[in-house]
Amino acid sequence: MRSNADHLKQAIDWAIAENGRAGSKFYGKIDTARVGVGGQSCGGGLATQVAADPRVTTAGMFNSGSRLTTPMAAPGSNASPAEARARAQAQLDAIHSSVLYLTGDERLDIAFPGGRDSFDYLTKVPVFRAWEDGLAHIGTYGAVGGGAIGRIAANWYRWQLKDDKDAARMFSGADCILCREPTWHVQKKNLK
Repeated sequence: MRSNADHLKQAIDWAIAENGRAGSKFYGKIDTARVGVGGQSCGGGLATQVAADPRVTTAGMFNSGSRLTTPMAAPGSNASPAEARARAQAQLDAIHSSVLYLTGDERLDIAFPGGRDSFDYLTKVPVFRAWEDGLAHIGTYGAVGGGAIGRIAANWYRWQLKDDKDAARMFSGADCILCREPTWHVQKKNLK
């Protein structure tokens, strides 16, 4: 069975229900007012769709993004480029929370244009985009702890979901930690 955005929404439903269910190991342990979603590659497309859910407070798109300059229809779709662009724009317009885009560089990551286009298009929400020289589309997931992407994502979610000031230093300010890492390139909008 192929994953879809409804599966991600069902996971949110489940976590919220388990938080309120007596006897659950998660009973009273989940801050249901702060929900993060994320996805790698095509999973980022699913997270983009779910980011419109009013329960979502932040989203992470890893080696992913919505292509607007050279839009591509979903596999199996007969949508024209204009229809694919309009659909992508509608999904981005529905995002109401902070967003993180991490990709590899333009040579090695097919998602680079989508991350770039999404960042350029989004103007009303806090958005942070970074890409690393030499990083391929598969990311750093084979490394211990998820490698660089795992480290950056963990800090993003700690900042956005738990107000962790140490984690925020990776992203906030002109001299942010990731801004100083020589192989990473950073863009940001509407961030404190």
